[in-house]
Amino acid sequence: MKTIACMVLVSDERLQTELEAWMRDIGHYVRAGKGNGARFLVFDSAQNESLWLQLNDSAQKIFARDFIDCGTDIELFKALAAMNDKNDREQWFTDTADGFSKCSVDRWLDEWQPEYHDRYSIWRKATVEEIVEHFKTRQ
Repeated sequence: MKTIACMVLVSDERLQTELEAWMRDIGHYVRAGKGNGARFLVFDSAQNESLWLQLNDSAQKIFARDFIDCGTDIELFKALAAMNDKNDREQWFTDTADGFSKCSVDRWLDEWQPEYHDRYSIWRKATVEEIVEHFKTRQ
């Protein structure tokens, strides 16, 4: 799987704590740095870790060159940060009929129920581009 690098602006410490717990639950290391006020969580799958940063506008633009800037969309950030080849947990799947579904277990085949999906469609992990587009259309 290609390297995923993304960042999200999290407005308050409660949301920062919740996102950090979610990251740990899916196996990512989060370095210290959360605190009062808005902070960016910057994630790099090549390093399997993330870091809380305060970025001014010019620094944010520099990071956005190499990182997908999720703005304040925590769900988009989670969708990207969950992408990996080891398991399917929290990853988005798409099918040949343009459906989208998030996997809540370790293996998609354990969750996928043919009676709930069109039996003629073929499901696969969504790409980064498909996830970004999916979240744009949800807004």
